Amino acid sequence: RSRCSNLTNSSKLVANTHTHTHTHTHTHTHTHTHTHTHTHTHTHTHTHTHTHTHTHAHTHTHTHTHTHTHTHAHTHTHAHTQALKHTDSGKNIVIKCAILQENDSKRGRGEKKAERERDAVRQKEGEIEKLKEECAVLEAWRLRLQRRVEKSAFYWTFLEQVLRLAKYEDVWELLGRFATLLSTKEQLRQRESEVQEQADGQRGALQRHTEQQSCSILQKNNLLSQLQTELDQIRSNALRWENTWYHIQTTAAKETLLLGQIKVVTLNLYHMMGGTTGQEKGVAIDDTETQLKKVSDVIMS
Repeated sequence: RSRCSNLTNSSKLVANTHTHTHTHTHTHTHTHTHTHTHTHTHTHTHTHTHTHTHTHAHTHTHTHTHTHTHTHAHTHTHAHTQALKHTDSGKNIVIKCAILQENDSKRGRGEKKAERERDAVRQKEGEIEKLKEECAVLEAWRLRLQRRVEKSAFYWTFLEQVLRLAKYEDVWELLGRFATLLSTKEQLRQRESEVQEQADGQRGALQRHTEQQSCSILQKNNLLSQLQTELDQIRSNALRWENTWYHIQTTAAKETLLLGQIKVVTLNLYHMMGGTTGQEKGVAIDDTETQLKKVSDVIMS
């Protein structure tokens, strides 16, 4: 495609060779439109194309530009003829490029089609392998089922023998009875499970109640121990106060006896000193202090 693009560009260059460029030059070298000076530029483009069998195109472009300045505008017929030749050459190049592009397009489509077919073949091969694996698995499962059937055939024979000894008409009736017994067993097992759950719940409640009562009894025992300690302390205090009271009573009795003896001795001394009692001028018998004072006065005199 890059080769075709280069060839197309070359053909475009050849097709545009018949070009007149009018450049109007002023005396100050600025480009202006002037009525007296006309510059005609003739471009000759030579394109050489070499094509090899290995589809590599080498394009050599030689551009020769001749600038002629004339007082009046005119066209050179030689440049026109050369441009027509290059135009035909460019058309041939475009045709060859189109053919190369078509061949490349066909080859690309063929390669894509072949790649799609290879992908489809690989996909089908993968599906075939997967189906083979599934067939192998199903065959193994069929063999296992066949072995199970062969093993279970003994039980069917055993059921037929039991049927001849029992009151059932056929094997299916026996199996129905067996299924009924299994259902009853399952119901009884479920009922047993429910009763067991209730028993577990009551057992748990009893355990919690026992723990609560044990906790309460422990608290009561602690309180009883505390009260017993207080009772022992009160009894100890009562015994101490009883001893104190007994000591007080004993001391009071001794002091009362001593006081009575002092009163008797004082009264006897008072009588011995000539004192009188019971008269108007006498001292009362119970007035021990006055009697002692009288005795003291007599002794001091």
